[in-house]
Amino acid sequence: MGAKSRTKGASYEREVANKMKAIWPDARRGGHDQAGPMGRPDVDGTPYWIEAKRYARVLRSTILAAHAQADAAANRASDDRPTLVVTRSDREQSQAHFRVAKVRPDTGNPISVIVSMPLSEWLAACEAKQ
Repeated sequence: MGAKSRTKGASYEREVANKMKAIWPDARRGGHDQAGPMGRPDVDGTPYWIEAKRYARVLRSTILAAHAQADAAANRASDDRPTLVVTRSDREQSQAHFRVAKVRPDTGNPISVIVSMPLSEWLAACEAKQ
């Protein structure tokens, strides 16, 4: 990964952390001291394990891969917080992607579905719950 790409990612992580501070004052960029075996989320100080991704164009595969990355990192760290992926495409607003438990209507089996919504709406819903 080039320096420009790392800078873009770090800048977006700070942007997301600053938006989260309205609800969780301890929110901050997690930093990437990957020298440690456990690592940290991109944004820490919230009740979620947050993976932030900033791309020219966000695809469904990007979101699924980011969830897999967040799940693996949270498992390595033995962190049971739910994962949240926050993405932003160029010239678009940030989106929050999270899992919701559902029941398959045909079989009645429980499944996990990824739901996406604008980050601002997700934050408003979180603030209303507090």
